[in-house]
Amino acid sequence: MRELFDFIVLFFIYISMFYRKWKVQGKDVLFINTIMYIYLSFILYLTLMPILVSLPFIFNHPYELMNLVPFVDVTNGRGDFIRQVVLNIVMTIPFGFLLPLVREKKINLLNVIFIL
Repeated sequence: MRELFDFIVLFFIYISMFYRKWKVQGKDVLFINTIMYIYLSFILYLTLMPILVSLPFIFNHPYELMNLVPFVDVTNGRGDFIRQVVLNIVMTIPFGFLLPLVREKKINLLNVIFIL
């Protein structure tokens, strides 16, 4: 139920800020920009929401420890770090395809790497 509120807020942000501006530019621009908006919304939801949801409740419920040391799972040989690395790469592939379509200027591989 908590996620429903987040998606409603994202929908109203889309309608109030982006839809009219993109619709004037044409159906192709509207479609590509909407796909990029949905993609970025889901990426933020999958990667940041598990952390952000628990932040307001730090002081009134048991808080689980987070691993903030980079590559500690790799060095200790625990967890499924290879799967995580592969899924992170797969998660960013659509960004590489959609970014040149959304941007008006021509983008080369170096620009995409610096944006990430």
